[in-house]
This record gives sequence, C-alpha cells and structure tokens, in this order.
Amino acid sequence: MGMYTSFRCKLKLKREFVPVIEDMMSKGLGWNELNTDNAEIKEFSLYNRADFIPYGGLAYAPDMWDQENSTTWKRQIENGIWTFQCSCKNSETFREFMRKVVPVIAEESVHLELFYEEDIYSTMYRLIDGKVEEIEEKNKYGYDDDDYKSGWSSL
Repeated sequence: MGMYTSFRCKLKLKREFVPVIEDMMSKGLGWNELNTDNAEIKEFSLYNRADFIPYGGLAYAPDMWDQENSTTWKRQIENGIWTFQCSCKNSETFREFMRKVVPVIAEESVHLELFYEEDIYSTMYRLIDGKVEEIEEKNKYGYDDDDYKSGWSSL
C-alpha cells in the first residue's frame, strides 16, 4: 500500500476560468467533464486519480487540517478564489496538477502546500512567472529528535 500525500490549494482564478471551476464545484464534475478545450486540462483529466482534486477526503493529514476543514479550508469558490484541501495516495497527481493545471487556470497562487504523511515539514509552492515552483517556506506539523533538546521533552 502506498503512502498518502495531502494538498492545500488556494488560487486566484483567471477570469475566464471562474465559471468553469464554479460549474465543476456546483455540479461535482470531473476534469474530463469541464466545458473547456484547454489541452493541459484535457491531458490532466486522463491522469491517474485526477478527480481526487478537489474531491478527495483528508487522510493522514496534520490534525489541524481536519479541524480547519469546515472553516478556513472549506471546499469552495468565492470571489474568484478557489479553496480546497484533499489527500491522495499518489503525490504525482498533485505535482501534475501544479505543472499542468495551475498555470492555466490561476492568475495567482495564494497557497499551495504538499504534506507527505511521514514528514515533519510540508513543502510550499508558488506560481511564479507562469510556472509553479517550490519555495523555501516550510510549515512544521510534527516533531523530530532535535525537539526533545529544545523543550518538547513532555511529548
């Protein structure tokens, strides 16, 4: 069995993709059902587990992600900002989404974050000049051996 990767995504959509994603969200459409002729989206729709984005549930994500699921990270599109979080056993699905789809549909990335279930830190990404790139920012969700030395010994 594979390991889970969790993904948090908040994008400011390009104007022309707002109705496409609104339709997707309101009707529960898969990527192959979207009203677009965009080649990257069509190609992504064929990708293994593509429809886990944005519909997959959270699995082995940090506890706070689950707690924020109905508030800050509620699956929605509002004022052109698309927000969701989900998990999948195949982290390449998320990377492919960031490579192919995000540059096509997003004007700006507000938040792109991947968390692998066995990691302590998540990996952050940003849309820069039409390409999603890893950035130095990290979020810590777990603890490691060095934490015992710095006062986490009560864990």
